[in-house]
Amino acid sequence: MKISVIILISLISPIFCSIGDNLPEFQECVKLCQSYKCQNKKIHSQLTNDFNKHNVIFPLNYLFFWDCNSDCDYKCQQIITSIRSHNNQPMVKFHGKWPFIRFFGITEIASTIFSLLNFHVNYTNFKNVNRQYRKTGNKMYLQYLYLLTISMVGWIFSTIFHIRDTSFTEILDYYGASFIIFTNFYVILVRYYNIYSSRELYIVQGVFFVAYCLHVLKMTYNWDYSYNMIFHLIIGISGMVLWILHSLRVARTYSSNYQVLNNSISILPYETKILTKLNFLGISKSRNIPYLPIFLNLWLIAVMGFEIGEFTPWMKLIDSHSLWHLGSWVPQLIWYDWNIWDLEVDRALHK
Repeated sequence: MKISVIILISLISPIFCSIGDNLPEFQECVKLCQSYKCQNKKIHSQLTNDFNKHNVIFPLNYLFFWDCNSDCDYKCQQIITSIRSHNNQPMVKFHGKWPFIRFFGITEIASTIFSLLNFHVNYTNFKNVNRQYRKTGNKMYLQYLYLLTISMVGWIFSTIFHIRDTSFTEILDYYGASFIIFTNFYVILVRYYNIYSSRELYIVQGVFFVAYCLHVLKMTYNWDYSYNMIFHLIIGISGMVLWILHSLRVARTYSSNYQVLNNSISILPYETKILTKLNFLGISKSRNIPYLPIFLNLWLIAVMGFEIGEFTPWMKLIDSHSLWHLGSWVPQLIWYDWNIWDLEVDRALHK
């Protein structure tokens, strides 16, 4: 459910040529800067003073592969944006992105921080799930560990991409996100249909891995945004539907066994952990727990509005996409607590 929707929006936004790219003043600025800075030509222009004013270069800029040409591109984005602001003209995008202020070589500081938050919560969840796996030996916990591992790698790729946007880091971000979506669908398929025998697991894993490889090959030889959008919408929505159906099934099971589960000492620690977090929202009732995947899906659908209703970055730092990353972090604070609770309820009923 969650990861497929978390990454879905960032996968379906192709980068077209932006208004800023075609501005004659921007093109002239880049040409002059590259001649003045990169080719050591003496050019007498008012813009040369602006180049020097924006010439704060930190060692980390070189670490993140800001060469002279890309640095000129960045400086000219800032110069043209400042001029447009002074003339009460709207901010425009360059190369499909807003002209963010660079911090120590980092292109998008807010999205970088929020991507790291997503990585951290997955890392914390990995430790919790791994503890349960070692305690119970339940194979489903192992499937969640696969998903968490791939999610951490995916969020590392997202962080790298927002630190420095290049064609290579963009590819890493897309392929990492694709792998997360595939694995999320695989995990809910295993959970919903209770595919726990080793032979069946190997078959399903093999099918998904081959499908992912074919997808990567297709995108490598023909980078098609429309195909990528449709493909991931199908996988993502299918995963969401299965999570909701699973939630409803758990709700029926919980309701029919409420007296037993409500007095179960073995379930109490997991239930208490969830209720403690839900208490901040004022909905800390045991009967609400089974429906959490539905609520979390609705939350993610709601925060998709940040991507749909895009706005000019606040202080050239925080844009709608960065807030989408922040919004996607919230459900993960409780999502694996619910998955642990779900498996422990199942174990308590089948002892």
